[in-house]
Amino acid sequence: HWHEILGDPTVADAILDRLVHNAHKLILKGESMRKLYNAKKEE
Repeated sequence: HWHEILGDPTVADAILDRLVHNAHKLILKGESMRKLYNAKKEE
């Protein structure tokens, strides 16, 4: 998806490498908060 948005796969890969280099992965359990908030808005 990023390759399409930026138009150049090499540039997209370089940007993403820099963004995720020091990133931490969080694995969350349970329902999506977005889903819960949207359900409350629809009520």
